[in-house]
Amino acid sequence: MTEYMTAEDLAVLLLQNPKDVVCVTSDNFELSGAIVPQRKLGELVRYPGELKKQTFRDAFDGESYQKDVVRLKKDGKTNFVQL
Repeated sequence: MTEYMTAEDLAVLLLQNPKDVVCVTSDNFELSGAIVPQRKLGELVRYPGELKKQTFRDAFDGESYQKDVVRLKKDGKTNFVQL
């Protein structure tokens, strides 16, 4: 799983410039995915789980592709953090 960022990797990068403003991509329909500053972290979710390959269909060309997705699993071997 070394290809994915860890919490430690993220912390190191964030602390290089600790006064930077954190932004997120809005999931608000009216904002159409605009990048907005995060006022405060509402919740940090930590849970055990596992990565699974899931097949998706591209909405534009109809082609199928696979992507790793996280699945909650009580006895999962990997711990995940969701912002």
